Amino acid sequence: MRAILIAFVAGALPVAAQFDGLATSANGEVVYFSTSLRQTGTDQPQHAKIFRATEEGISVAVSVERNEPPLVGSSVVFSNYYLAANPKVDAGGRLVAYDEGSTCRGASLIACIAYTWWRTRIGDRVFPGTGTLSRNGRFLGSLSVSSRQSRQLVVTDFLTNQSGPRIPGNYTF
Repeated sequence: MRAILIAFVAGALPVAAQFDGLATSANGEVVYFSTSLRQTGTDQPQHAKIFRATEEGISVAVSVERNEPPLVGSSVVFSNYYLAANPKVDAGGRLVAYDEGSTCRGASLIACIAYTWWRTRIGDRVFPGTGTLSRNGRFLGSLSVSSRQSRQLVVTDFLTNQSGPRIPGNYTF
């Protein structure tokens, strides 16, 4: 499996910008990554989605269809969260979380920038901003952008259900 992973990474070096968010299981047998590329011979969408690579091959792990309301006049419209990127994997190789992105278009790009475009999904729960999961899966550190463009780090402890800029505990991301 390590030879497959080395060949995969070495083959991706010339096109490194086309792959993002490599995440592996503790033993390296499962690799997740995100890309907007399609697999050959498929009609997959050409936006960010997450793939899973194992000895058996490469398959789509997360792909969300894009939905966007029609633009009317000088309005600003936001799509659904259709971009899937930055997979977070537990030590056993299970996809635990990933970042979702939404795009905006319309007459005022300033209005678009004022909102958080990214959030982190863990099952049915979502957290504002892009996140990093601790290796044991207990803590999520997420960085969100407020409407005033200030960044705020929020740490969530899933064991105690505490969340805030500083919570007790030992965690590294």
